[in-house]
Amino acid sequence: MALIQGLAAEEIARILSVAEPILAYITAYEDNQHGGVLCVANRDNGVSLASFVFGCLRNDEYEECRIFAEEKPVRLARNILHYLSSESRDMTTTPKQYGGAIRGRNFILSFSGFKEVQDEAAMLLVELRLGGGEANMPTWLRDAIAGNSYFAKLQMGTEPATD
Repeated sequence: MALIQGLAAEEIARILSVAEPILAYITAYEDNQHGGVLCVANRDNGVSLASFVFGCLRNDEYEECRIFAEEKPVRLARNILHYLSSESRDMTTTPKQYGGAIRGRNFILSFSGFKEVQDEAAMLLVELRLGGGEANMPTWLRDAIAGNSYFAKLQMGTEPATD
């Protein structure tokens, strides 16, 4: 089994197969949303295990997105009672600290590149689908979804086709 920083190739493939259509939807259907960086981080310490670029970014956009995508999990890991990086959002710091990361069951999932509400909705939906859907949803995830104004649109727009 191939490992990247402790992540099995199968885990990476599963995360990416769930995340790709969600991130592609935002890129395709929302104005001025060209892509960003997805970071999968250690749930306990927030250290990046792997990062992936989605969409089309200039070099300067990539670097900014990568920095924010990797900062959010570290901050979330430091705030052990938080499940969302938006809970420690701070626009007074330099650099600013944005929402867009969630403490999932197995990893911290972080995205930077879209509007904050979209970054967070995307990660919430990835976690929901990785975790087996609404029947297995923990309370924190249900509450976070209810509080995200973009989630319902994103979920409806990316529902897997049924036969």
